[in-house]
Amino acid sequence: MNEKQFEWYEVDVEFITETEGRNGDVKQRVTTEKYLVNATSPTEAEANFNAYAAEKQFVDFRTKKAVEKKYIDVVK
Repeated sequence: MNEKQFEWYEVDVEFITETEGRNGDVKQRVTTEKYLVNATSPTEAEANFNAYAAEKQFVDFRTKKAVEKKYIDVVK
């Protein structure tokens, strides 16, 4: 069985969002989202995500970590 492995990294990204409370005060909230990024190292995964974020014009974000995930194949 010939299994092809892809090099994918799960990148955790923190976003700061502002929400308005009931009394009109503005609160900041930190949320973490996960992105799956094709790369050859954690450093490259973060760089690839940052390029993606710049293209999408993301603001107020911080990449927290990139962890390699092993996949045999991607099924469409």
